[in-house]
Amino acid sequence: MLFFACICCIFAVSLLLFCGTARAATLFRISDLISASSPAMYANHTLSFQLNQGVPASGKIVVTPQAGAFEIPADMSYEDIDVALSVVSSSGPFFDITLSDIADGATMSVRVVPGSAGSFEFVPGNSLSLDARSYIRIKIGTHADFGTVATRQILNPPTTGSFRMNIETFDAASSKIDDGVAMIAVVHPIVMTGTALDTDPPIRSAGSPQGSVPKQTTSTELTLQTDEYALCRYATAAGTPYAAMTAIFSRDAAGLLHSKVVFGLAAGTTYTFYVRCADTHGNANPDDYTIAFSSNVNVTTPIGGNVGQAFPAPPPLPQAVISGLSFPLAQITLLQNNTERQKVQTDQRGIFGVTLSGLNQGQQQFGIKATDSKGRSTPVRTVNLSVIAGRTTTVSGVITAPTIVLSAQSIKKGDPLTIAGESALNVSVEVLIYPNVPNVSAQDTIRKRISVKDSSQWKLDFDTTELVSAGDVYVVKARALKSDLEVSEFSEPVFFGIGKIPVIGDAKSKSDMNKDGKVNLVDFSILLFHWGTANEAADVNASGKVDLADFSILLFHWTG
Repeated sequence: MLFFACICCIFAVSLLLFCGTARAATLFRISDLISASSPAMYANHTLSFQLNQGVPASGKIVVTPQAGAFEIPADMSYEDIDVALSVVSSSGPFFDITLSDIADGATMSVRVVPGSAGSFEFVPGNSLSLDARSYIRIKIGTHADFGTVATRQILNPPTTGSFRMNIETFDAASSKIDDGVAMIAVVHPIVMTGTALDTDPPIRSAGSPQGSVPKQTTSTELTLQTDEYALCRYATAAGTPYAAMTAIFSRDAAGLLHSKVVFGLAAGTTYTFYVRCADTHGNANPDDYTIAFSSNVNVTTPIGGNVGQAFPAPPPLPQAVISGLSFPLAQITLLQNNTERQKVQTDQRGIFGVTLSGLNQGQQQFGIKATDSKGRSTPVRTVNLSVIAGRTTTVSGVITAPTIVLSAQSIKKGDPLTIAGESALNVSVEVLIYPNVPNVSAQDTIRKRISVKDSSQWKLDFDTTELVSAGDVYVVKARALKSDLEVSEFSEPVFFGIGKIPVIGDAKSKSDMNKDGKVNLVDFSILLFHWGTANEAADVNASGKVDLADFSILLFHWTG
């Protein structure tokens, strides 16, 4: 199922730009859907566009991420890319093109130029041409699954902002044919999960009643559960398509628990109901899920008036188990829907595990934060789960962010600066240092890594002669990496100035612009009122302008 982060969830905006040459035309329907919109995170890209003019055999398509923003891995190759063609519509059907290092016949060659000024070049073979008005889809990343197993993704820019993905087509003489640009917004996440394309129908379970019911039963409630928001229907004839079913189940607010009361039951009769469900993407079950029972059980009332158990006991309330890694002997606070639920302590290795019982069925938001030995807290890591009665939902591998502190807030260029904090054991702490200005490029971002093994206390002695010239206020933040897939969120940002003390303050406190203890729509309205100005109260990051960066910080601290 495809995940979207919430405001965090992932998005791409298309913008068409005309080239100034006489021949080049504009590509149509350009978009770039990315799987993760957070800064400094690896993401899959799905580029879609319609050719204005055709690309002949031995011509080429060139995709160029904005220089200095995105980073193409050094070992990325055609194995991490899919190219597909449709001559019908933007929704397909698409036919995959075989890719290789060398263009030959109907094969398309792919040349990858890695780095922060890299590009992708696609050359059709001598018997492959791309007709005018045809639709092209290019997948770059681990979701590329035609022929090979993809393992690499493009690294997002280290800061928030809007960034370009340039697309150009050329003929065999390298004269430009078409061009266009997809604009991508990189923003701070609000939730930890997002959405990807869902092609799977709902999973059905816990159908009831099954077996036998009392002879005296004239009506009963049919129930079942699904693993996602769905609409369920039933028929009394096997093999009835979902669209032809007319009997519809009611559902709870989460769309996971479905019920329908049926009437007119007769003693000694067997009833079979064939159930199919469809999710919000229109994925309907192609097979029947059977709820079958017979009304043939004698029920007597013993002395005392208690009636024997006619139906199975209802399933227990949902449980959630959350485990992960933090600082040794750290206090872990578990939040449920922004309310503190439980506190536990990690062991000597920094490992923690929490079982939350008696949950309400449906969508629940859980937050995890840690407090280190100095009393410093990490940002809340948020996990959204759908919990279902009778099931235990498990989330493992959660890593809390490092804490971070600077030895000074104001220095001269060349002065020593110590960056320190606490983190989980046996991880690498990655530190990012960059100017506090909008749209910082990859060249202006300094990355350092420190290995943390036997002690959770980490320290980086930073040589400030490495600082770039842009900006006199710098941002520092850190995250913990145990593997490519086990990565913490970034720490709260800290700031230092060159020859000045940065007027930043606590980012969360500054996001609460009306000082009511909440970051919500009122604060958002205040920020919009001062948009584009240098208003100090609304300029959360003290960059001198109220803009997208301030909006992203406000969203990061949103309480509602």
